Amino acid sequence: MKNKILQNITSTLRGRLSLWYLTSVGMIIVLFLIAVSSLFWITLQDQIDHHVHIAVNEAKQVFENYRGEERDGLIKNLVSARGMTVVVLSPDGSAVLETNSPDIALVTEHQLQKLLTSSSLYNSIPTHFTENNIRFAAIPAQVSAGKGIVAVGYSTQVLYATLYRMLLVVAGVVFFVVLPITYFGYNLLKKQLKPLEAIAAQAKAVTDTSSLAKRIIIDSPTQELKTIQDSLNAMLTRLENIFTGERRFFSDAAHTLKTPLAVLRSQTENANLTQKIREDMLKTIDRANDTIGDLLFLSRISGKPQKLETVSLSGILSDLSELANTLGEEKNLTISTDIQKDVTIKADKQLLQRALSN
Repeated sequence: MKNKILQNITSTLRGRLSLWYLTSVGMIIVLFLIAVSSLFWITLQDQIDHHVHIAVNEAKQVFENYRGEERDGLIKNLVSARGMTVVVLSPDGSAVLETNSPDIALVTEHQLQKLLTSSSLYNSIPTHFTENNIRFAAIPAQVSAGKGIVAVGYSTQVLYATLYRMLLVVAGVVFFVVLPITYFGYNLLKKQLKPLEAIAAQAKAVTDTSSLAKRIIIDSPTQELKTIQDSLNAMLTRLENIFTGERRFFSDAAHTLKTPLAVLRSQTENANLTQKIREDMLKTIDRANDTIGDLLFLSRISGKPQKLETVSLSGILSDLSELANTLGEEKNLTISTDIQKDVTIKADKQLLQRALSN
């Protein structure tokens, strides 16, 4: 079913161009969304890394230079934003200080071990890593028990939420701006193909020699369509001249030959010949006259449209068989027929009768 639908679409130039246009626009939209999403995602990750990098250095300074409630208050200020957490670990991996914003859970034991193994106590540059949807920056700091670790984390769920909002905005732009423009372009494409369809319709209307005088006319043709139009019209002109010349030749040849044959018949009838020779010559002259009559008949009908109607082929053959039986009785001939009943075709009845009678 799908293959048949696709075949129907691609069977016309309009269908192929429309399919190509819509496919191209769809691919452009998808590639645009992928590119924008990737760029936005990378940018947000860089911003998060930059944010936690600054925050972990601030947390280190606060932890090393302040004590008591003042220190705790300053640390809590660092997690006032959504998705933030601050953890201070002693050298043995136990949590000296842990605080986070209300929208995220406390750091788990597994995350604490990850902090300890991912950070070097001798590296003065913050180490960045992701654990359980939290992006951490960890740096060594001096605690009461020796060299510890200060880590600041930012939940990537906020990153995802921001990305989803961005994609929703882009989808809205695509739906309310890009798709209407695409639909307008699709209608414009169909409008540009109408002259080609007009050419095809007018060319299809040339069904016989009587319609060769028609010429293809389209409004406001482009240079390419003008070339097609002129070529087809030139071809119709040449065909019209050929068939006109052919009809004229048949008519002239028939009229030219009729007079000599009439004279020849008259001379044969009055010539001093035996009866058999005279009859044979007259039959030959009559056959030539019949051929000339056929030429005249063809020259008259070739330029006229044929009147097609539903004709009973069985009836015509039955009438001709009766005529053949009547003529055969004079020479003691028996005509046998096997005519199927109720056979009809669309044809010009007079021309069909003449063709079958020959």
